Amino acid sequence: MLPPVRAADAVSKSNKLGDIVFATPELGRWSTVGGLGVMVDELAIGLCNLGQQVTVISPYYERNRKGQTGYLANDPAGIRFKTNIKVQIQNQTV
Repeated sequence: MLPPVRAADAVSKSNKLGDIVFATPELGRWSTVGGLGVMVDELAIGLCNLGQQVTVISPYYERNRKGQTGYLANDPAGIRFKTNIKVQIQNQTV
């Protein structure tokens, strides 16, 4: 390996960001209205391809943008529903 390539490889391997979490109302091909969902989806995939650990928190809507229910059951990327998150705002849990 050439010295600059070795140096770049060493920096890349030692420069981990740690776990990355995105919280978003839209996610890629399942629940997108504008460009936000596509951007988060592509950014998360790109970071994973670079070796980063990425978690995306997004609502699991009853129906996807095509009107389908249970749309995560056959997800090719392995994305799955894990749990609901409760948030308290001014003494009200939502």
